[in-house]
Amino acid sequence: MGSAAAWQLAYRGYSTIGFDQFAPLHNLGSSHGKTRIIRKAYFENPKFVSLLNRAYELWHDLQSSTKEPIIDLCGGLYVGPAHCDLIEGTLEAAAIHGLDCERLSQSELQERYPFLCVRSDEIGLIEKDAGMIFAENSLVAMNSLASALGATLLREKVLHLDLLASPKLIVTSHRTVKAERVILTQGPWMASIFEELGVKVKITRQTVGWFNGKDLAHFHRSAFPVYAMERDGLFVYGIPSGDSEDLSGVKVACHNPGPVIDPHSPVMPVSTQEEEELKNLAALAFPGANLSLSHFLACKYSNSPDGHFLIDVLPSDPPVVLAGGFSGHGFKFAPVIGEILVSLAFEGKSQHSVDFLSLKRFA
Repeated sequence: MGSAAAWQLAYRGYSTIGFDQFAPLHNLGSSHGKTRIIRKAYFENPKFVSLLNRAYELWHDLQSSTKEPIIDLCGGLYVGPAHCDLIEGTLEAAAIHGLDCERLSQSELQERYPFLCVRSDEIGLIEKDAGMIFAENSLVAMNSLASALGATLLREKVLHLDLLASPKLIVTSHRTVKAERVILTQGPWMASIFEELGVKVKITRQTVGWFNGKDLAHFHRSAFPVYAMERDGLFVYGIPSGDSEDLSGVKVACHNPGPVIDPHSPVMPVSTQEEEELKNLAALAFPGANLSLSHFLACKYSNSPDGHFLIDVLPSDPPVVLAGGFSGHGFKFAPVIGEILVSLAFEGKSQHSVDFLSLKRFA
């Protein structure tokens, strides 16, 4: 989110300095990994759809700035019992916002994807405008655009913030900077700030696996879209394989929050037990498929109490803008979140409706 904010600040001509204690594409937070799902028929809350409409526009703008792939709308497949949250919420969002979402019965779904083992109580939804974002390419592109537009991006750890001073004081390992406005997007390291404001953000460890094998051809992006399944109390999701290194294997992961960890703890290597859990997850999603775990990684989720984002301002003059708690589903929104944060910092409000993401909902 910091990269997106820096891009949007510089695009508007504001003098911009960005601080990150780690080099780009580090694996210590939530932003690493090659790909993310993007979708519009948002089962979590239909209010997100208007934000996604703008995010899609900005992702395409970003794509026009680079030859590297940024967005690939290969479609989305959602599978679950007819009355589960995933299916009902997706249909509700699609109906409210007039989105293209095809409903498939159990038999129709099995016929279209004969290699899937569809349960008798499950149906499918196909969202035409869903797909994937190439996350690491996107971060490089946003940072490159920000720098090209005049932003200064420093790889320095912030040691102290005086947000009550005017101007604000930012003390790093190398310098002290005076800033008229501050936007804080520190990922899992925002947890202590939110806790001081009365909102508990839990940082959890998540694992992701990529699978190859004799049946991998069934899961190529030319034949199979990004997917999400609600099955046996788990929310399984993933991304198809492809011809590039970024799509080496079919991606399988679980969205349910993992074990709670210290936000300051390092991301430890994936354990043998976690490897087995990933294999079991793939077997749950694709029983009978000949797939083998080829590579994997671990990351952190910043989980808000209700699983929705935390975007607000501290009551100072000018305001300090806070953004975090993206709960494992924020990356697809990054460009529009950057736009929102800039508006909040300079205008105190946003043209987008984000009151439902304010900390006030927990008051």
